[in-house]
Amino acid sequence: MTGKKGGGIVVARSRCPVVNRLNEMLRFLKYGEGQHFGPRCDAAYSGNGEGVRQKSFLTMDLYLTDIVSLRLSGGSTRFWSPDRAKLMNIGAKRGRVLIFQ
Repeated sequence: MTGKKGGGIVVARSRCPVVNRLNEMLRFLKYGEGQHFGPRCDAAYSGNGEGVRQKSFLTMDLYLTDIVSLRLSGGSTRFWSPDRAKLMNIGAKRGRVLIFQ
């Protein structure tokens, strides 16, 4: 936030980016038995479109299958700490949305 003092109050202007569209390179994945999406670090897209500087900064996973109700195993999204000493699994559940940077 930026702002200036005036009359005992602070007038603030936001420097937050404006979300205005989805990246055109959407990826739809369906895994069969034994398949998986390997470890990765999602990269940001940068470019200019319609005269406006654009940059992606979020990843969104939308789960369409409920692993537990189908009696399947796996299907989690795993996050590692930078030193890979700790991890966190987010289980696949139909309707769940996972948004991260």
